[in-house]
Amino acid sequence: MVRTNQTTLSELTLEFPRVANRFRSLQELVDSETAISESSITHNFISNKKVEKIYWQGKFKMYSYAKTFLGIPYRWWNPDVSCCENTGPFWSAEGPEVSLEEVQKGHANCAGLLNLICRKYGLPIPGSKTKDYYAGGTVAWWTFFETEGNLQPFDIEKEYPMGTILLRKYRSVEDQGHIAIVCEKDKIIHSWPETGVAIADIQPDYYEAVVIGFLEN
Repeated sequence: MVRTNQTTLSELTLEFPRVANRFRSLQELVDSETAISESSITHNFISNKKVEKIYWQGKFKMYSYAKTFLGIPYRWWNPDVSCCENTGPFWSAEGPEVSLEEVQKGHANCAGLLNLICRKYGLPIPGSKTKDYYAGGTVAWWTFFETEGNLQPFDIEKEYPMGTILLRKYRSVEDQGHIAIVCEKDKIIHSWPETGVAIADIQPDYYEAVVIGFLEN
């Protein structure tokens, strides 16, 4: 029995280097696979971060542009005048970016602020191509988003991302609806009769619908 044990021990001693080499090879393979996996995860994370950064840079550029109009007085729409004019309060005619000096003279209403952003970044303004009488107004924007299937019910409990458009539907000359743009947490930038273009809190029980993703650049 003793001799058998000694032989077994001797055989194991001879076998050990081969087992150790196999183990090292296996460990190297595991390490290699782990490194590749981690590299892939890191690459995907960086790639996603780059996309996210580009996305938010576009949002911040739009917000920064909208802020250049802070303090611009509000002007009510005169129903006897077409909305589709290259002047305030709507600025909904097709054309290039409008200068700050022009806006200071013509003023802007809530839809006008959105239209100015659209003209700056080449986004469509509903009715402008066909020179519709109500082009770029609250009715036109509501109808456009409704037709495109973009309207979602407004929920005051939700935290909406920057660039989300908040809408109230047109009801009458006295209540012409409203458009505002989420710019910060629980904050909007809009043009309001009492303040002109300003940053304000989101009003609960006022807005009816939201559009997410339209203001992307």
